[in-house]
Amino acid sequence: MFSSSATHGKNIMQHIKKVLETLRASGFTIRPSKTCVGCTSIDFLGHIISASHTKPDPAKTEKIKNFNVPSTKKEVRSILGLMNYYRRFVKNFSSLAQPLIELTKKTSPNKIRWTHECQIGLDKLKEALTSEPILRAPDL
Repeated sequence: MFSSSATHGKNIMQHIKKVLETLRASGFTIRPSKTCVGCTSIDFLGHIISASHTKPDPAKTEKIKNFNVPSTKKEVRSILGLMNYYRRFVKNFSSLAQPLIELTKKTSPNKIRWTHECQIGLDKLKEALTSEPILRAPDL
């Protein structure tokens, strides 16, 4: 539960009590170390999630900045795999990644030939993934 409004804060204890009672009645238990009451955001599966937006966890995307130029098809697949996890934060991800995707085709040799287009694609993806992309929550 996220709450950024003081008016909702008056009833928060009632809501928490109701949630805990419902969990107990259903046979669920919660771990205090994994529980955050009154938080404005949480870390979940490599994302920072709040009531208003979702963004990649900077600790995870920092690894992307330090990628070396890959020399094998397996290394390119590894890089694309990590970047693909955050693709929803990157506009035109497929277009930017296309030079790298070409290197992973079955017809491509295992030892890759790194071109200027590949470097530009990798640099643009790195920039897009490490420059605070944010997805806004829908205004329902």
